[in-house]
Amino acid sequence: MTALKIAGIVVLALLLVVLLLGMLLLTLRTRLEVRGKNGELRIRIGVGPLRIPIYPLPARAKRQDKPAKPPKPRRKPKKPKEPPVFHWERVGWSDTLELIMDVLSAIGDRLYLETLLLNLVLASQDAARTGILYGGATAAAGMLVPFLEEHFNVEELQIRLRADFDSHKTQWAAVLVCAARPVSVLRALWRERRRLWAFYHTITEKDEAKKS
Repeated sequence: MTALKIAGIVVLALLLVVLLLGMLLLTLRTRLEVRGKNGELRIRIGVGPLRIPIYPLPARAKRQDKPAKPPKPRRKPKKPKEPPVFHWERVGWSDTLELIMDVLSAIGDRLYLETLLLNLVLASQDAARTGILYGGATAAAGMLVPFLEEHFNVEELQIRLRADFDSHKTQWAAVLVCAARPVSVLRALWRERRRLWAFYHTITEKDEAKKS
């Protein structure tokens, strides 16, 4: 019985330590790095000197032990999931800008914006649609940039927009480096969770699903 009591106390102590560490990490200022280009996305967070990859996760090295017996025939490996394709031509810029500003306002001055670089070349199946997208994106950038510079500490901010009437596919490249306390960001994201999910669903929904 004594051994069981000691084991229980040790387990409770470990759980308490993990809980305290989790609460501490949520309140510490955390650095977020997002780099993407045409559907390829890399995300990592930093706490102090640590840099932790979030997406994509690093592949684990497999042990190559010599099997004692010939391996059984395996099923065909499943095809890896393709990264989501973003359809920016479906974006309603006024609603998107309002959503971004609401999320950022909820975080408030607890957000430190180190770098925001965006190079966006808009294109679609229709030239008129491309022109509308470009006009909306330009208007949105013209409102977003002053908002960011006025409400947050910004070191480097550059947004380049262009319309390509000869292409049918939007091209983009972006770099975002910022720092904030995770608890503030999670609170803001949770408050706008429904609108964020609807936005993600809109830009990633497959064309086949929309036609059916």
